Amino acid sequence: MKYGKKGNETKLNDLLFWRLGTNANLKKKDKPFSNIAHTLYFKPGSFNLGTLSLNEGKYKLGSLKLSYSSQFSASQDPYKIQWDKMNLRNQYFSQGIVLSGSAPYNRYFSAPKNKSFEDFENSDSQKSVLDYMQETAGTNDWSFSISQNIYADKDIFHSATSSLRSSLTCKITQNWRLSYTNYYNLKTNDMLSQTLSFSRDLHCWKMDVNITLRNDYWDYRISLFNTLLPDALRFQTHDSKRY
Repeated sequence: MKYGKKGNETKLNDLLFWRLGTNANLKKKDKPFSNIAHTLYFKPGSFNLGTLSLNEGKYKLGSLKLSYSSQFSASQDPYKIQWDKMNLRNQYFSQGIVLSGSAPYNRYFSAPKNKSFEDFENSDSQKSVLDYMQETAGTNDWSFSISQNIYADKDIFHSATSSLRSSLTCKITQNWRLSYTNYYNLKTNDMLSQTLSFSRDLHCWKMDVNITLRNDYWDYRISLFNTLLPDALRFQTHDSKRY
């Protein structure tokens, strides 16, 4: 079953998906089945919001896109299931929303990148991660995301823990990217961590600077690596202190 316009249809199982599984020890005569693991996904995808014009059209935020996804998981003892009681334990719910788009920025170093290392066919692990991040990010110049994680032993509406994570990433220029992320405990109203990151594209190299505040500690990490061989060609320094 599909929905959406012709040529841009989405399968129903891409929107809503329920997965469950269990194991069985056939040598055991008493209760051979393990707990049933349930996972329910809801992924309506992204919605195009068009273009927002500011200052009488002099500044435009284009390709605005809003995305949402959520997931619920729990475990269930198959020998304690009753008609009036599902007995779901270890319940976990997470949801996230992302607003992204494009914006004008200054362009520098428009010359083509160094192609010296393109003859190497096998890339290392971090190169694969970089490729994946670039594919999922698309051409968006900025994004703002909020996600919530909730855990409960028996009732998700009476949770034991609840946390909120927010992140803002923006492309200042063609080569500079800035991001800020924080992690907040909704139960205790405490800020658990904050991270400020700078990223600089240097043709076939890249520099990352990360500064993190966590509880009573702060740490920084500076990395300079080749984008095609980040494991082999990498220079890095870091330090942490209590304040």
